[in-house]
Amino acid sequence: MNSYRPRRSVAALGLSVLLAACGTTTAPTPLPEPSGSPTPRPSTSAGPSPSAGASASPLDPEALYAQIETQVRDIRGLQEKTPVTPKVIGEDELVALLKQEFERDNPPEYLAGQSRMMEHLGLLPPGSDLEAMLLELLGSQVLGQYDQDTKELYVISREGGIGPVQEITYAHEYDHALGDQNFGLKPILDVGLDQSDKGIARLSLVEGDATFLMVLWGQAHMTPAELSEVATAGSDPATQAVLDKMPRIIQETLQFPYNAGLNFVGAAQLRGGWSAVDSMYAQLPESTEQILHPDKYLAKEAVVPVAFPKDLASRLGGSWKETIQDTFGEFQTGVWLVDVGGATTATATDAAAGWGGDRLVLLEDGKGAWAVVLDTAWDTEADQAAFVQAAQGVTRKLTAASSFADVFQRDPKSATFIVASSRDAQGKVANVLGLAG
Repeated sequence: MNSYRPRRSVAALGLSVLLAACGTTTAPTPLPEPSGSPTPRPSTSAGPSPSAGASASPLDPEALYAQIETQVRDIRGLQEKTPVTPKVIGEDELVALLKQEFERDNPPEYLAGQSRMMEHLGLLPPGSDLEAMLLELLGSQVLGQYDQDTKELYVISREGGIGPVQEITYAHEYDHALGDQNFGLKPILDVGLDQSDKGIARLSLVEGDATFLMVLWGQAHMTPAELSEVATAGSDPATQAVLDKMPRIIQETLQFPYNAGLNFVGAAQLRGGWSAVDSMYAQLPESTEQILHPDKYLAKEAVVPVAFPKDLASRLGGSWKETIQDTFGEFQTGVWLVDVGGATTATATDAAAGWGGDRLVLLEDGKGAWAVVLDTAWDTEADQAAFVQAAQGVTRKLTAASSFADVFQRDPKSATFIVASSRDAQGKVANVLGLAG
């Protein structure tokens, strides 16, 4: 249930998420430390700083961008096929651009259905405006953007020139441009609105690539003082406050492609250099399970197919209809078990780790009755049992909130969670799926 999956562009999102990885001279484990000293810049004086305590580059923007591009190509080992000309725009302009794209890629009926489904699962407060929350979050977090449809790279202008934050953001976005020119990002990211888990996995490869590159670029070409400045920007109170007030599922979904993607790509790069990362664009990750467990990606562990009957809604009778389908995946299952079920992170991680596949559907009758079904498949009987036990916390929480929730077990390696507006609605869905009795 991806709260935001850009299919036409990849954006540098979240100072606290994106830049903190570069805020020390030692990269996060298991990233290697580059040898040598940072590349020095000319020591001419800079103009006014773009933010309090920040230092702008003494190079003119065109020369600075060209320098960063050369450095990124040297690190990443990819060549530019078409020149990239960055468009420098104001913060308000970039936010307006992202809003336009967001509305184009996320139809109102889709967002409304997602919002209701997330509410019924306990992941959003009642009456939440998902679109408004996501647009506020994007407006506070975006630093730059590469659009794989128009091939445009946008950077935010700052009064007084370009400082370390803008430089490291440009390295990140330019890596996206190289990735697009060499691998083609649009078909990689455009997986369909009903395949959120796959979409998050694909985005994790793309963002993990750019974030790993950005870390290495920062270590090789920034001074300790500049890295410290980046780290300080990453803890900006206003930006963090917007992130902190968002529901956990939105926070985690925003951060996952950068954090988990960094680990996923970093493991591959350590295993076989950048050629190993390049090969992943020919064998794309299919699930967040593969991102969280690179060994399962290497083993090509496939997602277990899970599907609902095509006539599910009509078999319920009356005016019932299927509003939206999606996938949940291992990552979001773990978030759900913690946030709604009250499980510890360790318990939720263990309970979600045996995920094999799932399908999620919202059913509504147009008169106030509704039901959400999460049908899951597990690798082993023990994995199923661990999930069922952890999911009891979810059933208690949702039932206490005036819904009716239960977990049904059709066989030892599957489990079906149903939450509904009434016991009657829940029973109807369970009967149609052959789970009652």
